[in-house]
Amino acid sequence: MAARKWYDNDAIDKWGTVVMVVALAIIGGPTIGNAIDDPTAWNVTLVVIWVAALASYATSMLRRRSRTGNTETRDAVDPAAVPDSDVTTAIADTTSRVTAVKRLREMHPGLSLGDAAHLVDGRRH
Repeated sequence: MAARKWYDNDAIDKWGTVVMVVALAIIGGPTIGNAIDDPTAWNVTLVVIWVAALASYATSMLRRRSRTGNTETRDAVDPAAVPDSDVTTAIADTTSRVTAVKRLREMHPGLSLGDAAHLVDGRRH
């Protein structure tokens, strides 16, 4: 197994985020204040750069969070292991396919969306 790089570190991910947010907050106030008080081309350019840095950082954080997904790990559930009574219970109180699939996935958190939909559709018809 290859050694981890110095930047591939949970502490750096956590504290790097904190440092970046604090730095952007500290730099942002005076930069915007200067542009409001003295709207020269230089001050406005600094605000534009600050906004671009903020947007870039926010976008990268959202992408990282969506890639990592839910921090809770779930084992996959085999659709054959889901009892018919659970599928019937999920379907019983609703006429909506979507709600039935949602209820079935709440009962069996590791069940994929497609598998839950196939189970509900097979039982409803």
